[in-house]
Amino acid sequence: MAVVIFDTLNSLLTEIAQAQPQSAEEIEQFRIKYLGTKTSSNH
Repeated sequence: MAVVIFDTLNSLLTEIAQAQPQSAEEIEQFRIKYLGTKTSSNH
């Protein structure tokens, strides 16, 4: 179980590091996805 969580979080960190939102809309979507109340890590 811990390995799965660790792998999931590592995957999210990679996605965040590679993200390059360009427009205000893309930045807002990024914010919602990674910082909102229903973030990717909560799924």
